[in-house]
Amino acid sequence: MKIFKFSSIILTLGLIISIPLAIAADAWPASSGTEINSGSVTEPSGSTIYGNQLWVVSDNGYVWSMNSDGSSKSGTYVGGDLEGITSKGSYLYLLYEYPQSIAEFNPTTRTLTGNTWNLSSISCPTTGSCLEALVYDPANDNFLIGHQGTGYTHVTKLGTGSSVTYIGSFAPLNGYTDLAGMYMQDGTLYQIWDSPDRIALGTYDPTTLAYTEIHHYTLTGDNQEGVSLNGTTIYIMEDDAGIYYYTGFPTVSSITESEPTPDYSTISSYSLNIRKGTLLITYISGDTTTTTFTAGSRAYVGVSTDKSELYLLIGTTMQTYENGVLADTVIFGR
Repeated sequence: MKIFKFSSIILTLGLIISIPLAIAADAWPASSGTEINSGSVTEPSGSTIYGNQLWVVSDNGYVWSMNSDGSSKSGTYVGGDLEGITSKGSYLYLLYEYPQSIAEFNPTTRTLTGNTWNLSSISCPTTGSCLEALVYDPANDNFLIGHQGTGYTHVTKLGTGSSVTYIGSFAPLNGYTDLAGMYMQDGTLYQIWDSPDRIALGTYDPTTLAYTEIHHYTLTGDNQEGVSLNGTTIYIMEDDAGIYYYTGFPTVSSITESEPTPDYSTISSYSLNIRKGTLLITYISGDTTTTTFTAGSRAYVGVSTDKSELYLLIGTTMQTYENGVLADTVIFGR
């Protein structure tokens, strides 16, 4: 029996294993939530702050306005599958998931102006997981559109006569899909993802569309659909008729630039995909690592009783992972 030790990449009997470190997320940084909807707005989706009020769209075609504490709610039915809302000048702009489009809304008369923009050039599946988030970037006169299925952010300019100039798209550095909501405050782009429960703060270059992440956190709540901010108060829309606000959300100036140190000490669970040749390890801290091997190989996984070690057996080769790195390799029969 021979024992080999490696740092992060090994090559044994045609087996290649690597462990890229996942980007760790800090815990939710703000207060516990205050619910301000009480079921009045069904299926709230996108949201924005306009005229010192919180404006919310719902999947059932309503546009709502309310005070910051949820009082004085007023709903207007415009129809359609509304998923996002943002403001530019004296108007609000509504995002329809299907058919993919944006419509202009006058918040004073609470009516559609008739100006619309067709976004069918952004590819979507036949149903579901299409356009989910919308925000206007005043510094660059761009409308940013979030795609739920891919997680990409599409950058466009809306012109007169319903013209749309498509600039391009970018994906966040962390690669999350299920993008659910976006907001922009003081030049910082806030994005939330439902399935992974994450919120990220970042910026993008309007010329190269390079995205730079400043920080990201574990997102509180569940089934999150929309996000907006008023200073350090953050509003989160949840699909099950919940609208919450949280105080004390950090501004960019208060965030340290360094990412927290990942904690790989205790294993929570793992997901083995033999067909693709991947092993995803999730730790109690929420951090993850991914191990890749030859697709189609017969593989077995075990975890020590104290959850500190994971064992991956492929053929006659067994790897031991501890604290997120490869600690030992054992080849049997040699």
